[in-house]
Amino acid sequence: LISVNGTDCQCAIVFSVIPGQRNKGHAVEYKTIVVHLDAHPRRMVRVDIALRLAAQTGGHLVGLFATDPVPMPRYAGADWSTALVEAGERQMEAARSEAQAAFQTAAAQYPDVSCEWREDATGAVDAVSLSARYADLVIAAQHEPDSDIDTSVGARFAEDLVLAISTPLLLVPYA
Repeated sequence: LISVNGTDCQCAIVFSVIPGQRNKGHAVEYKTIVVHLDAHPRRMVRVDIALRLAAQTGGHLVGLFATDPVPMPRYAGADWSTALVEAGERQMEAARSEAQAAFQTAAAQYPDVSCEWREDATGAVDAVSLSARYADLVIAAQHEPDSDIDTSVGARFAEDLVLAISTPLLLVPYA
């Protein structure tokens, strides 16, 4: 149970088991933490958790804005296709800019935590998987099944991510 801004939320850390790897009685150290950001309005809950963990463990935080490509609706004809893709790209650019500004503002409140910003719009699972190879912990969100919020990642993002990475994964429900 984690409390964020006075609100309690349950989180699950999913660990993969690697033969021969074990904690030898030392406190867990997360030297590099990757937090996945998308267009979800509550993405800053993930950032807050990541910043606090990085501050406690002396870790480096990577804010990764990773989305899936703008989808092309099947009903869209040739006349509409360019306009729809451009509108979707403008919407993603606005979400990316807003997320980056919010991330940098939040990071500024933790001057002892080193942070960096990355972005990738070629596929959320692939982008997070690549960054996870060089991280000690990944923080991502669980999909809200009854929500109509367009987060710019697929509904199975969390499930696909669990299967794609071997890095420990902290899934924050509906954030």
